[in-house]
Amino acid sequence: MKTLSKSIFISLLVMILPIGASAQVEWSGAGNDSAWQNAANWSGGKAPKASDQVVIATSGGKVLMTGNDNAASGFKMEKDVSLTIQPQASFQLVKGGSNPDGISFVAEGSKITVLGMLRMNQAIYFTDGTITVTGSGSVEKDSDDTSLAFLQANNGVFTLNLEGDKARIANLLILGGPTQLNINLTLGPGGMNPIEVNILECGDGSTLTVDVSKYEGTKGTVLKLITFNAAKGKFANLKVVGGTAQIHCLEDAITLDNIVVKL
Repeated sequence: MKTLSKSIFISLLVMILPIGASAQVEWSGAGNDSAWQNAANWSGGKAPKASDQVVIATSGGKVLMTGNDNAASGFKMEKDVSLTIQPQASFQLVKGGSNPDGISFVAEGSKITVLGMLRMNQAIYFTDGTITVTGSGSVEKDSDDTSLAFLQANNGVFTLNLEGDKARIANLLILGGPTQLNINLTLGPGGMNPIEVNILECGDGSTLTVDVSKYEGTKGTVLKLITFNAAKGKFANLKVVGGTAQIHCLEDAITLDNIVVKL
């Protein structure tokens, strides 16, 4: 996508209110717990390796990941399942193995919650799915090739929740296409780490919500929330939770480069 030179500066003025052989491995949940590392929870009685592609298809299934040696060549989350990467845990999505295209899928109603670290060397496609990064969680690309690591929603509604002053999403493409893209930013006591993305596409009905109810900073502080190399589309609704706001756009255009909040 051609980088767009025209920019919009959106300012929210807020009054704070006081691996081995490749295989497809399917989640069975037969191990009587939710642990990713428990071999009894997987088809064939073996936990996934870095070369394996993971399928979580049991509706209502909840998978918890601990430890720092978790990896897969990709995953497919069917409808209404969840994956939680616990604090101090890490999950690496590598390219190759049984998933040479380097694509993972999150289906309708499914959720990824990152309290630890998700390192991506491939794309994750969402269909009415949600990713929440909270606590000290982070989502980062694991490749210098930005075309390999991105979040994309092709249909339905894609929701990104970034919560707290330590949570981090860095250096990713976030593509909304024709979808509704909801970005919810909850500022912790110290503000938040800005989202840094290469490309953003906002579909019709996209929203940006900034929750400042937990922020403890000084009124008048300017915090950068999102920076883009290029963007297309616009947010149909921008709102602030936990305060009152006036929204000012310096230009009426469909492109934007920076979103900041002035407290």
